[in-house]
Amino acid sequence: MGTLSNFGLSLLNSFNAWRREYPDPAQVQGGKTLTRPQWYNLLWSYYTNSAFEHMPLQGNYWSGYKQAYRLYRNMRSIYNPTSRLVDFYAGIIYPGVLTTDGKDLDDSTPIAIPFPDGTDPQLLNAIAQVWRWSNWQAGKGTMVRYAAATGNVLVEVKDDLERGEVFFDIVWPGLVKDLDLSPSGVVRSYALEYSATDDDGFGYIYRKEVDENEFRFYKNGLPWSYNGDPASYANPYGFVPAAWIKHRDLAGNWGAPAISGSIPKVDELNSLASHIHDHIHRVVGSPTIFWAKGDVNAISRIGKRAASDELADPEADRDSILMLKGPEGGRADSLIAELNIPGAMDGLDRLIAEIEHDHPELAMYQQLREMSTVTGPAADRLLGDVKQMVMEAAANYDLGSVRLFQMAVAMGGYRVNNGDWDGTADKAGGLTKHQQAFKPFNLDSYGEGALDLAIMPRPLVPLTQKEQLELQQMEISVQQATVQVSLMEKENIE
Repeated sequence: MGTLSNFGLSLLNSFNAWRREYPDPAQVQGGKTLTRPQWYNLLWSYYTNSAFEHMPLQGNYWSGYKQAYRLYRNMRSIYNPTSRLVDFYAGIIYPGVLTTDGKDLDDSTPIAIPFPDGTDPQLLNAIAQVWRWSNWQAGKGTMVRYAAATGNVLVEVKDDLERGEVFFDIVWPGLVKDLDLSPSGVVRSYALEYSATDDDGFGYIYRKEVDENEFRFYKNGLPWSYNGDPASYANPYGFVPAAWIKHRDLAGNWGAPAISGSIPKVDELNSLASHIHDHIHRVVGSPTIFWAKGDVNAISRIGKRAASDELADPEADRDSILMLKGPEGGRADSLIAELNIPGAMDGLDRLIAEIEHDHPELAMYQQLREMSTVTGPAADRLLGDVKQMVMEAAANYDLGSVRLFQMAVAMGGYRVNNGDWDGTADKAGGLTKHQQAFKPFNLDSYGEGALDLAIMPRPLVPLTQKEQLELQQMEISVQQATVQVSLMEKENIE
């Protein structure tokens, strides 16, 4: 969308005022404001490892950022754990596959979203249908990836009357212009806004507003009809069909990303690493001066090197060495000061260790590979610091997911029982078997408790099939021992 494509323009005038401590991205900083879309784009650039890249859009917009924090001007992203950290959560929050009943598979394949025993099978069947319509096997990872990278994500529940489907739509958080949440985190209203250039060559601002009463659409501030639909229409559900999910909850509307608190350290490390790398390049290509009779000058007249794409042999200069001669003295010196490379690398290693200490998730799988003889339950206990972080994040995602599932099923039930889907997917009339899954539900189902739902916690390290059998045998043994003790106590009483 337009917001992402205008990343450079949006940050150009804001980085000079951006401060290192940033508890509220919308606060005024030196008379200027860093908007939330700019903040999310900055975080996404760390995830994609595109931070500090020079883009020819009205100058280098990273220069002000580096100047504000006294970073090396030729800094680039050499070490950046953000991608590994975000992808870790995208893979571990909902690992494995989706099933229609939330039960384990026979081959011990991890279940992505497990439900407790006794959950209404009809409810699970309807939820599984929403998953299929939403391609949620892939979508669940995208949802977590957005939130882990930026701190937040909005997921809308879309009601497609033409196709007769209900599905989830993941929204880039930078498009969320306004947001109102209840104390429990339920979305009471929100507005999406983005800029785009139409076929006429002019730029427009599009806006969508949703609350419990109405859906409204605008173009440059004026009511706008999309594809012939009304510019506004009533919300028939009585709730806002969307969930706002935070990766880490900071008790406000806005969550914190997985890399939260470590960006300053990553910047300092990359600033130092870039400087060291550039010094090594200078040493490798440094001139040698021969002290001899005459003035200081180049032994060979070599012009300034042209751009690589203008050279017939771009690597020809790898065999050449710049040499200078000076007054006699009989010695040759390098003009570049020596650098203690081992000492400099030790400094970098200490910074890396500090960052990875803040985020033990980064080393979890490496530690597991080193625990070749440790069982899943034992590894789960040894990785307690990682487990606490994952459980905190998983609780936030599970809460949002449950709300999404409940809203989708209630909306599908409303459409089915209201006759709005009759003949939509089956042109001959009636409902398909997929649509019929929503027949037992309606908008009153939530209040009646028919949509009560919970997502079971997932182990940090899934049990192997052998460990599952051993655990079952242990439970059977405990049950047998309990029965035996009860019989003995009964005999003693008699």
